[in-house]
Amino acid sequence: MSGQWNVLNLSSITGLMSARQSLKTANLLHSSVRQDVVLATRRQFYEVVRAVQLAGVSGEALKLARDDARRVNALFQVGSVSKSDLLRAQTRSAQAELDSIVASHAVVTQRISLAELIGLAEAQMGEVDTVLTVEPRTYDEPALLVEVAEEPP
Repeated sequence: MSGQWNVLNLSSITGLMSARQSLKTANLLHSSVRQDVVLATRRQFYEVVRAVQLAGVSGEALKLARDDARRVNALFQVGSVSKSDLLRAQTRSAQAELDSIVASHAVVTQRISLAELIGLAEAQMGEVDTVLTVEPRTYDEPALLVEVAEEPP
């Protein structure tokens, strides 16, 4: 009968420490990936907000350019302005219309990108709140900590 008992096996201790470090690294990597997804989603949300605001500005610029073109046309009809002024006003109106179309397309494109990030079809997403007002909230901190602790990693 023979037996062997290792009281102090440095190889096993090193392996255990390495395994613990690997687990810690994996948990940190998982947390990092989750935070990257949250950051990308927030950035895309603000891109949608920016596109919506720019589309609003482009729409107002289009209205202004059309009003200006009508005014210049009326002045041309009575002989107060030259044909070149009328053509410039029409060109500004056409450019404003193009800018408005491009801005509307940018809104749709940014909404589709946001919908893909959150895993929805763009049609299911609904309207994006572009007002960006903050309503104060109160949180039950102990309940939140319990909820986070119960959440799977």
